[in-house]
This record gives sequence, structure tokens and C-alpha cells, in this order.
Amino acid sequence: MKFASKSEEIKFYVLEFLADGQEHSREEIKEYVMKRASHSDFTEGTFAGSLYDLAQRKKIESVRRGVYRINDIRNQDAHHKDYDPQKETLHDKCVAILNNTIKELRQTANEIDILDVSQEDLRLITQIKEVISSLQRHIQSFEK
Repeated sequence: MKFASKSEEIKFYVLEFLADGQEHSREEIKEYVMKRASHSDFTEGTFAGSLYDLAQRKKIESVRRGVYRINDIRNQDAHHKDYDPQKETLHDKCVAILNNTIKELRQTANEIDILDVSQEDLRLITQIKEVISSLQRHIQSFEK
């Protein structure tokens, strides 16, 4: 899918995730959005602003600090009702795979205990960083 902005994309996936009517933590929501979004490089401010805007427009509500649910499933935008994952384009699938790969590489690198890091681990972390940069460039080339 093509979105006019990162914020629009974030809002789409937030509403899609919350469509089950259940309460979800901010972390769960963000993880879902990161997996689905074509751009995983959005800032914390963009994510927070998107949640805030959805809450202000009464699309979602904060049931307690850091926990949200959709206000009313009938409040979803029409395009969410018509959304069909089977119609996802090859482009969308490729970008999602690359974004998931980046996320997994970051998680793997973050598991390293910096106090016990070996020279081999440092070398691998540097390679992981280079691979992530390369994948991000490839994602950007998909967008052109």
C-alpha cells in the first residue's frame, strides 16, 4: 500500500492492530506497526504524534497509561474494512521482509553484553551495522 506520509501509515496499522477490540500496550502496538510498516525509520515523535492524533479524533482511547484500545470498531476508516492482506503487492511484501530482517538483526546485536564483548562479537556487530545500512538503502530504492 502507498501512504501519503509515515504518520498516515502508522495510523493505518495502529487501527488495523486494535481492530480486535482488545487492550494493547504501546509496545505491542509499536512492534506490530514496525513489522508491517514499509518504513521502520519513523521517529518516536512521529509514532507518539500518530497515537495522540488518533486519540484526539476519538478513534482510539487510552484506557490507562501506555495501554490503548479502539474506541468503537465501527469508527474505523472504510479502508480498514476493505483491507485484504491477499492483495498486498510484491513491493509491499519485499519491503516488509527487509524491515523484519532489519528488526531481527537489531535485536540480535542488542543481545550482546557490552561488558563481555569479544573482538569477534565487535567484528560481527560492525558487519550487522553495515548490512542494516545496506538493507535500508535497498528499501529506499524500492520507494523510488
